[in-house]
Amino acid sequence: ESDSWDFIGGGTVLGIPINAATLFVVLLICHVFLSRSRYGWHLTAIGASRKAARHAGIRVRLMLFMTYVLSGTLCAASGIFYAARQASTDSTTGVGWEFQALTAVVLGGVSLAGGKGTVWRAMIGAVIIFLLINGLVR
Repeated sequence: ESDSWDFIGGGTVLGIPINAATLFVVLLICHVFLSRSRYGWHLTAIGASRKAARHAGIRVRLMLFMTYVLSGTLCAASGIFYAARQASTDSTTGVGWEFQALTAVVLGGVSLAGGKGTVWRAMIGAVIIFLLINGLVR
């Protein structure tokens, strides 16, 4: 029993669920980070062509390593939010969600080959998938 765990799972900020508020803040930060920073431009260049990025002087291996670290951190945070919302965990939680994520990204217009796409387009695809799944279940 923890008040902070309960707040993460079901609390609100200004009437908005903490999960949704955190998602919006992360989206804004990621948008600015990927579209306005050197790191974001380098990551887009690597996605378009690793060889060209390497020839342009970008440290591709370090950038990819840092991107995987950032991705893992965001995945861990989302796992914490999900576990707090469900008030439990299971070893099979999230099985099959990778297909939903890929479908959302493709629907959002993000290239699976890399180098094209935005955070907002991926979010639009995720909202479409969310609405379809919830609409079919209900």
